[in-house]
Amino acid sequence: WRGEHALHEHYAEVLPTGPEEVPRLTVNGAAESHPRYGDPVGVQEPEVTMSTELKEQARLLRKYIIEMTTEAGSGHPSSSFSCTEIVVALYLGGILKHDPRNPGWAERDRFVMSKGHACPAQYGAMAMAGYFPAEELMSLRKLGSPLEGHPNLNRLPGIEASTGS
Repeated sequence: WRGEHALHEHYAEVLPTGPEEVPRLTVNGAAESHPRYGDPVGVQEPEVTMSTELKEQARLLRKYIIEMTTEAGSGHPSSSFSCTEIVVALYLGGILKHDPRNPGWAERDRFVMSKGHACPAQYGAMAMAGYFPAEELMSLRKLGSPLEGHPNLNRLPGIEASTGS
């Protein structure tokens, strides 16, 4: 195809022509390269661990997710489970800068649950962080509840964006 050839010619000056031209920085700053792709060679990623307290909070959040979705008779517990540790680390592990007493705080970090159907994980973490009482989690997907099936920024303080499809 003529366009593809023209595109390649256009970028020929900046594209590497061989594996020796694909440098990579190691953890120590020395340049190395994979024989073919430039992938990391012999560098181990740092191990990330959760504290016992955060693991217990993740376990409690999973319990809340099962209770919420069972009570609602619908929902996506597996999608919520897949982001449990991330949400716990953000809301309860000191990563996300937020204030449950002042959800509109201008200096807060913004967390957007782009896969909105996993919002039971976010709702549970928000309750655990003090945005609202944990008892309200059982109102998930009920008529009039701010805990809708997808996050709705107009219904629940602390939600930054309405998401989901």
